[in-house]
Amino acid sequence: MAAAEQLKIAHSVEGKVTGVDERVKEVGSDVQIVSKKVQDVDDRVQGVDEKVQGIDSEVQGIHGKLDDTHRSSSHSFPTFHSLRSVRRKPTPR
Repeated sequence: MAAAEQLKIAHSVEGKVTGVDERVKEVGSDVQIVSKKVQDVDDRVQGVDEKVQGIDSEVQGIHGKLDDTHRSSSHSFPTFHSLRSVRRKPTPR
């Protein structure tokens, strides 16, 4: 009688283990799908990063041109500090 009960329990456990095994396989498939989506997102982020680097290069180029323009124009126009140092003649009263 005890042996029959053990056999019944063993079959029950085996059925549950088989069910768990099937669920693990399903989870494995879901993980692969998620992994593919993460890879797609990573590819897109790399594309955005490349675009940002291109924009950064353009901004640095513009900054350099502005510096050049500022340097060349600073010789032609007095600065605020140079204007302050010019003394005015007192106005007669």
